[in-house]
Amino acid sequence: MRLRTFVRILALMVFCWVGITGCAGCQEEKNKEKSFDVYYKKADAIVEEKESELPSLSECVNLVEEAIAYDRFFGFAGIHKIAGKVETNFYYDSESMRIFLVPINGTTGYELSPYIRNYPGYSLSERDISDTDAMEWLGSAKVNYDIEARHSLPNITVEDKIFLDKLCEYLYNEFSSVQDRFSYDVYLGDFLRGYDKAEYVMIEFVITGERQYYRYVEFKEEQDGYDIFLYPPLLNSPFNTELAEQDEFWDNDTAISNILELNYLIGHLEK
Repeated sequence: MRLRTFVRILALMVFCWVGITGCAGCQEEKNKEKSFDVYYKKADAIVEEKESELPSLSECVNLVEEAIAYDRFFGFAGIHKIAGKVETNFYYDSESMRIFLVPINGTTGYELSPYIRNYPGYSLSERDISDTDAMEWLGSAKVNYDIEARHSLPNITVEDKIFLDKLCEYLYNEFSSVQDRFSYDVYLGDFLRGYDKAEYVMIEFVITGERQYYRYVEFKEEQDGYDIFLYPPLLNSPFNTELAEQDEFWDNDTAISNILELNYLIGHLEK
């Protein structure tokens, strides 16, 4: 009889203990959810506040001139058809969160776009901006469209160098498919790294040897590694029977000369 009573009391104690700890766990989980809810609301509020801020006019001018200087360094000066210091109207489209500019008395407009997420810097591209009524006018200021070319390499980390090695391996295989013997040096022009749903790396570089090439390569993270895209292609497509000629879109001589002055040797390819 005493044994039965003891067992019943013990079972009741265990049941009560489980109930108490279980409830405590539930309360702790509820508190945790409440804490995260407050955190996300605060984060959303910060983002909304940041997005609602309009860029200053002086900031817009600096970003545009930096983009022009960067493009000119890599031989893209041809897309900028404006010369001198020109009064320019600036607009902000809150829907796309983009800055637009229209030089006074000009017929061409430009869009100032950030690189893919987390990339440093901005780029300029021509846009037909016939309707600015839906945009907010930021003001008018002089922009120096003749700003000198400039660019400096970012700090290259040990992790970054893994992609530089992948690039050299890729180029070696490309050259090997059409040449029995070769000797090339590869020099770094720029290294951009960010995330757009997946990790994304872009490298601008120059190849010197029996020919000289200015190219860029993109590495995009996939499930089974990285997808590699080289532009312009090093080999003629679709037959890949010989090396491609220089692409006419860029001023290759300018890009090659400026990149070689940076003097960052990625690697030597020889067979």
